[in-house]
Amino acid sequence: PADDLIIPNESSTEIDTSDTEANNLDLSTYLDELTVLVDIKNGGYGSGFFVDKDLILTNSHNVWETNNNEIYVSNKKIGRYIRAELVFKTPKYSDSEFGKRDYAILKLIDYTDGPVPKFTNFKKRMQSVYAAGYPGAIIEQNPNAEIPESVITVGRILQIQNNQFAIEQVLHQASIAPGNSGGPLVDECGRIIGINSFLRPEQNLDSDFLDSFIKFFIISLW
Repeated sequence: PADDLIIPNESSTEIDTSDTEANNLDLSTYLDELTVLVDIKNGGYGSGFFVDKDLILTNSHNVWETNNNEIYVSNKKIGRYIRAELVFKTPKYSDSEFGKRDYAILKLIDYTDGPVPKFTNFKKRMQSVYAAGYPGAIIEQNPNAEIPESVITVGRILQIQNNQFAIEQVLHQASIAPGNSGGPLVDECGRIIGINSFLRPEQNLDSDFLDSFIKFFIISLW
C-alpha cells in the first residue's frame, strides 16, 4: 500500500495528475465511494474514509468512548452497515490540547472492496479543495435509517501553518459541521490532502482545520 502513497516532500511543487482513480469517475461519485459514515452505537456519528480496501481512517475523538463491537461503517456503495474493529487510535486529549494528533484506524470485518486513494503533499493558498462527510444534521433528519449520500462542500485554502504542537494545519473555506470530523479533504483530482477536524465552537471560526501530517502517519502504519 505504501507504493500508492505520495510521500511528502516539502520542496515539491508539482502535481502528478496521471493514473488517479478520481480521473475515471465523477468527483462526487468518487467521494461518495471513498467517504464513510462511522456509526458508534449509543455514541453518535462521525465520518471517515478508505485508505486501503478494508481500512478506514477517522478522527480518534470519534471512537474515544466506544468498544470494538460498537463500531459500524457504511456508505451508499457498501449498501449496508459493516462492523469495524478499532486497530489504532491516538491518545485522548483535553480541550486545552486541541490540535494534537487525532487519528484512528478501523479495519472492516468481511469487506475488502473499498477504493484506495492517492495522497498528495501539494497545497497552496487559494487552491480549491473539497470536503466530504456526514454532518449530524443530515443523519438526524433521516428517520428511516436509510444510508444517506455524503455531503460535499467546496472552498479555498486560506492559510497553511504549524500549530503549537508542530503539526501542520490548513485553514480552508469548505464548510463542515459536527459529524464531518474524520472525513477527507481532497484536491480537484480527488487526491487526499488531509483529514478534517471540526473546530471547537468557542474558537468562533466558520471553517475547520486539517492535519496534513496524516500522510506520514499513514505511511508509518505499513
